[in-house]
Amino acid sequence: MDAILEGLIEALELIFSGDPTVIEITTRSIMISGTATFLSALWGAPIGMILALKKFRGKILLKSLFNALLGIPTVALGLILYLFFSRSGPLDFLNILYTPFGIIIGQAILITPITVSFITSAIESVDPEVRDLARTLGASETQASVAVLGESSNGFILAIIASFNRALAEL
Repeated sequence: MDAILEGLIEALELIFSGDPTVIEITTRSIMISGTATFLSALWGAPIGMILALKKFRGKILLKSLFNALLGIPTVALGLILYLFFSRSGPLDFLNILYTPFGIIIGQAILITPITVSFITSAIESVDPEVRDLARTLGASETQASVAVLGESSNGFILAIIASFNRALAEL
């Protein structure tokens, strides 16, 4: 029990003393996770909006796929990406294995299902009457969609926060 307490005290001393190594590690973790979250939002938000606002063949299958990928084990995804980016993999020429950029790509892929699923859910939870009201007041289809997106902005923020939390937790 003393070893645990001593370790905890030493950890707190490192954190609060402004140890340069701790600051560097923390900064790098936040930068990598933040960049991965940005990339995930960049491609995940449009996918989520399309899934929520448009009707197309295979929509239910695609939504189910993203929902299923919410539970993909990190180790499984890491192994798949390793096979792609390793020396014998098809993406070897990128030379990003074991680099910060490689970690960013891996995290962005890992958190994309969170971004897509949360954004889709946020948009679908908006009352359909918002779109109808906008259309009745003379809004175009695009303007009505923008009104729906405005109503779901809290869900977008939640998607970004949840994605960032998952990315940060994986480092």
